[in-house]
Amino acid sequence: MIKYFLGKVLSRRQMIKPRLVVAVPTGITSVEKRAVIEAAEQAGARQVNLVEEPMAAAIGTELPVDQPVGNRWWISAAALRRLR
Repeated sequence: MIKYFLGKVLSRRQMIKPRLVVAVPTGITSVEKRAVIEAAEQAGARQVNLVEEPMAAAIGTELPVDQPVGNRWWISAAALRRLR
């Protein structure tokens, strides 16, 4: 699958080897991490960085991951509010 997506992105640029960031589950073992890295390298990646899925989700929602702050959510049937 990695090779397929790299092929779609780099269809015209065959000589470029991209750097990849791959999101992996939190409980992944070191053997599984190595397997993901090897699969990405065999697909044509120059460098592979692994990020755990919760961190990738936090970055995707633009949470400040470099600061020790927290968010609390209050959920009711009527509304969803963010509390500080």
